[in-house]
Amino acid sequence: MIQSVHSTCIHTDLGPSSAACSLLQHMLVHCSGNIPSGPDHSAYSVFVPYCCMHVIRGPVSYDEDGSGMGERPQRGGGYNRGGYGRGGSSRGGGRGGRGEGQERWQEENRILNDSIQNASSWRELQAILEQNSRTGMLGLDGFQLVSMLSRLVKVPRPTEGDDAADYQQFVASVYGWMMDRMPRCRSRQISGAIFAIGRLNLYNAELVGALLERAQTNISEFGADEYVKFLDGLQRMNVAPTAEWTAEFFRTSADKIVQTARRDEVTAIVSFVGRLGMQPTPEWLATITAAAIDRVAQRDTLQVAEYRRLLVGLASLGWRPNPQQLQMIVDKSYPLLQLPTTQVHDLVEIAWSLAQWETPMPQQWTQVFCDRMTRQRRFIRPGQLGSLLYSLAYLRAPPRPDQIDYLLQDLRIQFDDATCDDLANVAMALVQFQFTPRDSYMDDFLITIKMKLSTCSATGLQNLQSALPAMGSGVRLNEVVREAVSRYEALMAQQQVGGEAAVDAADQQQYEAQQYEAVAAAEAEQQAEQQPVA
Repeated sequence: MIQSVHSTCIHTDLGPSSAACSLLQHMLVHCSGNIPSGPDHSAYSVFVPYCCMHVIRGPVSYDEDGSGMGERPQRGGGYNRGGYGRGGSSRGGGRGGRGEGQERWQEENRILNDSIQNASSWRELQAILEQNSRTGMLGLDGFQLVSMLSRLVKVPRPTEGDDAADYQQFVASVYGWMMDRMPRCRSRQISGAIFAIGRLNLYNAELVGALLERAQTNISEFGADEYVKFLDGLQRMNVAPTAEWTAEFFRTSADKIVQTARRDEVTAIVSFVGRLGMQPTPEWLATITAAAIDRVAQRDTLQVAEYRRLLVGLASLGWRPNPQQLQMIVDKSYPLLQLPTTQVHDLVEIAWSLAQWETPMPQQWTQVFCDRMTRQRRFIRPGQLGSLLYSLAYLRAPPRPDQIDYLLQDLRIQFDDATCDDLANVAMALVQFQFTPRDSYMDDFLITIKMKLSTCSATGLQNLQSALPAMGSGVRLNEVVREAVSRYEALMAQQQVGGEAAVDAADQQQYEAQQYEAVAAAEAEQQAEQQPVA
């Protein structure tokens, strides 16, 4: 769904006039990701004003602990101030400068970098930017601006009143300075800026576009860590990389990623490539998946988030394991499924990923998974239950009848929150499990479906046509089936007349009805990222 949000442009006195003024003249920006639906069948794409502080919920981040940039920044002010002895210095000594001037500049730079990293509020960061933006001052360099964006991710941010307006003006100023420093940004600054903007959830079309262009010229400098931050930021903003960058990425990155990866960067890259809908070359996919599987196989312990990301990424890319690889993947799941930190969204994505390979699960896996699901049942939303049961049906992994009964009773309490597609998924799974609810339950189930048929998608209507007749008979059931058939035929007729766009328009109501589930899942994801791992 595309939303349009209009607001007033934010003006600022900070930042270079040429870049900042150009930056703030645009009143509307476009951000429309082409991101495939995942196990929660949701995608995100929005239109937002240029400097509007609009929160965009996105998929899981690589940086699970929420620690911002993920590594200690190097001192020295980056490449455009003489750091590392390159590029000349505008604050003391020029290229290879020596003597007291160079030492004084290095000390000033160290103090400035530390003040950014140790700032406890955005007001402190604002004061630093103002102090370095006065007449006669040179301003911050790319390294320090990215460090400032990273620090903004960690400090509290105002949401209303004059403070919120000042905050917007301040962020616009930082973005303006980033535009001015763009020609001198290297891979670390580019990936760090994209990562921080994604974590801030503040999208800016011109800045992100400039960073993407700059990344295209600097792609040879990227290592595994830079690739992770770059792709993580993009998938949070639902912005796909350029075709040229993507082609070069798949042509040159595989060996470098394997060689420079330290922790779970390979797993994260697999996940982000899948979430962004990028189509890897067979050579890239073979190299990266082999490395990811090998690293997981060699790990004695795994975090559930790392395991989940790997499975979702592999499944999204169309990769299929051989029997030995599948056995390893299943074996690694047993201890994770029994962890108290494994939550509902973990179960949903693990089951969805395994179901893409359509391989029956062993009885031990079924028991462990369903036991964990039953213990979490009070936290399961209707959309999650539909996805879980549908996936388990594909995996030939039916819960015990008493477990199904518990889950259905909890679903009954949430009938008002369920969409028709959720209930259609549940019905399809129950047929596969050969489980028929009691008559009193079926009456309420059918009444709820009938009330929601007008919002059902073509796929949901098709599932109802297939499942309901196998669940019994009766006047009410036959009436619901007839209406589902009628609505499905009407949608197919629309498709013949108006093409797929007509069906998409007809399904729009159903999509809007599911947004509550998408927001709930995103909030659960955010809470999971903030929860310490036991």
